[in-house]
Amino acid sequence: MEKIDFQHFLEQFQEVELPFTLRTKTYEELSAGRDPLHIALVEQYVMDEDEEDDGMTEYIACCRLPKHDNYEAIIYWRAGLLTYEYILKIYTKDGVGVIDSQVIAGTVVKDEVMVESIATIQDDRIIYIAIGASDVHTLDFDTSKNKVRHLEIFEDGTIVES
Repeated sequence: MEKIDFQHFLEQFQEVELPFTLRTKTYEELSAGRDPLHIALVEQYVMDEDEEDDGMTEYIACCRLPKHDNYEAIIYWRAGLLTYEYILKIYTKDGVGVIDSQVIAGTVVKDEVMVESIATIQDDRIIYIAIGASDVHTLDFDTSKNKVRHLEIFEDGTIVES
């Protein structure tokens, strides 16, 4: 397979201003009029080495975080069977390596429960994630299952729970 230039990959992602919030339908707004990521880009830059294309999962380029001296950070949306996730992936500046990767928002349905999460990325690159769960039949939220997570993107590009 021919190597695709990392800059070409990054051009698929529009840069956003921080603070920025990812909601359930944010991917629709960010990808309007654009096709899903080409499988060659997905295989080279998105999938982990041990992952294989199942032919059913779709990848949508969402956004790129503002430039940073030490890394490049993108967010893509991965739609699989009953799993829709926003994934933050951080690369070395040259795109040769992945520094870190983390699911930061999305919707997952499992065992009659729908878990939804939204994420806000602040100027200081702290990510606030709100998570809630509801019954898939009634859509009644069970507030006892609500959670909040805090992640931080460090200067070296690692993502750490705080």
